[in-house]
Amino acid sequence: MFDKDKFKELAKERENTDWDYKIEKIWNEMKLMILENDDSFKEFIEYMKIEMSGDEYGTLSEISDDISQEKPSYEFIDAYKFLAEKYPEETKKWNIISFIADAEEIVKDSLEEK
Repeated sequence: MFDKDKFKELAKERENTDWDYKIEKIWNEMKLMILENDDSFKEFIEYMKIEMSGDEYGTLSEISDDISQEKPSYEFIDAYKFLAEKYPEETKKWNIISFIADAEEIVKDSLEEK
């Protein structure tokens, strides 16, 4: 089960740290939560569509390539693109369009191999 409260807490923690070690630890914990199983992943995508904040979206861009590699999904890409439209300022500020394009390419390549 995807724990949205824990995700929010981790995103806030990420926002407030510059320590590489701590950032890596936060990213790993987030990825484990998201990718734990198919249900967690689906719940995360629903969270993206309905509740994810602009700041959390910015944090997501830091781990989106890893998510796409571990769990290639066009549903994830669609939700990611939805967030780009929902948060245009964050998208521009953090150049998230390039992260979305990279994640989409990873998904495309992964699914073509199968």
